[in-house]
Amino acid sequence: MGVGRRLQGAATAGASATLLLVLVLATLPGASGTSAYPVLPAIDGSRTLSNLSSPVVAPGEGGSVALEVADPLAVPITSLDLVLQVYEFNAYPGNATSSPPTGGLLLGGGSEQNLSLGGLAPGGHQALTVEFSTGTSAAQGTYAIRIAVTFAANGTSYRFESRGWFSEAAWENATTLPDGGPTLNLTRLGVSGIVPETGVLVRSNSYSPWLYVLVGGALGLAAAGAYYATRDGPGSRSGARPAAPESKAPRAFGKSRTKDGD
Repeated sequence: MGVGRRLQGAATAGASATLLLVLVLATLPGASGTSAYPVLPAIDGSRTLSNLSSPVVAPGEGGSVALEVADPLAVPITSLDLVLQVYEFNAYPGNATSSPPTGGLLLGGGSEQNLSLGGLAPGGHQALTVEFSTGTSAAQGTYAIRIAVTFAANGTSYRFESRGWFSEAAWENATTLPDGGPTLNLTRLGVSGIVPETGVLVRSNSYSPWLYVLVGGALGLAAAGAYYATRDGPGSRSGARPAAPESKAPRAFGKSRTKDGD
């Protein structure tokens, strides 16, 4: 009988401990599907990080990624930190996506660069450049760089991340409505906002000096032919000129990514 009571007491204690554990887990940040960081208006992402640009370089060359960080709030921010990380590679020519290859692009001597900027006043901003280098045998293609921005204001921490920090499943869950329409649920992503990201295209110069000579010669012959064909010809009496050839604005690089980590 005593043994039965002890077993019953142990079972009761175990159930109580399990219930306590569930309650504790339920109170942890993100356990109930809510963000661990305050959610800010979507426009604040582009305010926090903007003016991203990066050059096209040949293997063995270096350069810098330019960007601008700003205070999106109406109060001062402190503990402002940035993380830039090379996380994906898209081969050129072709469109094969993979992890960054060894000997490719390095940020500050590694795959990641951390910057501590202190703080900014309301409406303040700071322009930055992040140096990078490439190996002499670096694979040709685009090295994608994801970015995270964190800061504090009035004792509260905020975090912004670019698309590359989220898996395809997490991104789909936060950006697609049940009827298939677009949305952006920052709570599901667990961040205060989304910032843009960038990439560096590494590509060898595929044009030889002889090609430049041929192109230059062809342009010279074309110019000469046009001159001799028109110098004695009658001009338009009405003063009309032929219409300028149509031109198209270049499209933004790339399409919607479909793999985790894109």
